[in-house]
Amino acid sequence: MEFLATAPFKHDLDVRGLPDPVTGALLGRVRLGDIKHLPPTLSIQWYPVCIESWIQPYIGLGVNYTHFLSEHINSVAQNYFETVLDAKSRARLKLKNSWGLAGEVGIDIAFGRESRWQFNAAIWYLDIDTDATIRFFTETHRYSRINVEVDIDPFVFSLGIGYRF
Repeated sequence: MEFLATAPFKHDLDVRGLPDPVTGALLGRVRLGDIKHLPPTLSIQWYPVCIESWIQPYIGLGVNYTHFLSEHINSVAQNYFETVLDAKSRARLKLKNSWGLAGEVGIDIAFGRESRWQFNAAIWYLDIDTDATIRFFTETHRYSRINVEVDIDPFVFSLGIGYRF
């Protein structure tokens, strides 16, 4: 078993398909804002090579729980909401915490046949899909909400030195 824990990751959020406020044509990719998240991951690993080998490739399958924090809407998107959607308050962004699958491929290489010290390289794929809500008030004091799906799905790379007990 393995537990992956990290410092918070930061991601930019982009949106596609918004109408241009002047021409009505669809805009390309527009920066919505940025978020930080913590995706702790628990995996079960399988080592297909015998335990005596000094090279140990492995694969893992697991689950991750993603906690979102520091969700921000940038000034360009804020101006868009004010101009096109008549927002009279600052728009707020909130992402729901999520559960997803995780996959891992890695290798442990011992510093010699009898050494307990080893080099490790691994890559994880995390399925992080969630729902985001953008909230603001309009001129008529109506509460407006926009719901969107967010797919982050990062690859996480790791290099390390380990010690086998």
